[in-house]
This record gives sequence, structure tokens and C-alpha cells, in this order.
Amino acid sequence: LGYVWLKMGNLPKAALAFESASTPLLPKIKQHSPVFLALLKLGIAHLHLLEGFYPLAKESLAQAKAIIDKNLGEMPGESIFRYQLLEAELALATGDLDKARQDITKVLGTSAFDITTLKLDQLNSVAARCFDLGLLSESEKLYEMAYAVECNFPLHPDCTATTSGLEKVFIATGRADEVPEMKQWLRLPVID
Repeated sequence: LGYVWLKMGNLPKAALAFESASTPLLPKIKQHSPVFLALLKLGIAHLHLLEGFYPLAKESLAQAKAIIDKNLGEMPGESIFRYQLLEAELALATGDLDKARQDITKVLGTSAFDITTLKLDQLNSVAARCFDLGLLSESEKLYEMAYAVECNFPLHPDCTATTSGLEKVFIATGRADEVPEMKQWLRLPVID
């Protein structure tokens, strides 16, 4: 539920949902799924990142990383991808561009199988931050990663952010003539 509220942009309700998910776990933390605990910590980190509480986001990410590392064999690739995106976004938000580039390299090395439409909004967010910081190459690669997923889901609500972001990158890099072709792939087929 916390992730739903995050997606909808309602941070206070997301915070309440994550808190209520955390509280009953504290006494019996070892009995619960490491995947659930890692996702909970990642959700809390994402919330703190959006709130601008970067030290708290970093702490929650470190907790998630410890859980992921300890239970790597059980972790789905999507959870690891979520962690890598958050690491990159936090590094960008705090101005640590060297770390951000390292984290983005990890993100870009992710198997396409592990990238679902559930993370497109965050992928677009990291790409937009890169663009704003002048990291045009990284921004383009991240948008292309999102675009590859969205080509299979042209009605997905995050398609607009991806095409708009790619358009900005193409214009900024002197390739405005590529915009119509890029947008063509995300148009719905005409049904007679």
C-alpha cells in the first residue's frame, strides 16, 4: 500500500502505510521474508528521498542493502534493480556525480527481464535528474531503457514522460530530426 501511495504522490499516506507495515515486524523480524523486509526498507528509502531527507534515505538504503546481500539467492532481480535505481537517484540528489555514474552503470547493466513497468516512473525520474545535471549520455541511456519496456506497453501512463525526456535529450544533442521516429514507435496501431 505504501508503494501505491508513493506512486500517487501522497507521501503522508505512504509514510503511514510503511510505518504500519514496519511496526508489527519489529518483535519477530527474523520470521519474516527477507524479500518483504528489503522491499519495505527500499520503500521507506524512496519516501525519504522524495521528502528530501537524504540521510534517512541513505540509512534505509544501507539497511535494505544488508538484507539483500545476506539473502542474495532469494532476492528477485527487480528488488536489486529497485535498490540500484534508488542508489543512483540519491547520489544524483546529493550531488555525488562520480558515485551516480557508477550506480547508473549498474542500472544499465540490468537484465531487461528484471525491468518491469512498475519501475518506469523511477527510471524516468533518474533520467530526468541526469538531464538536469548535464549528464546527457546517461540520461539518454536511461530513457532508452525505459523506452524499450514501454514499446510493449504503449498505453502505460509513464510513456509520456519517457518520450518527452528523450525528445529533450535529442534536441539538446542536436538530433531533433530523430524525434518523430522515436515517437512513432509508441503510437497505437490504427484498427479498421
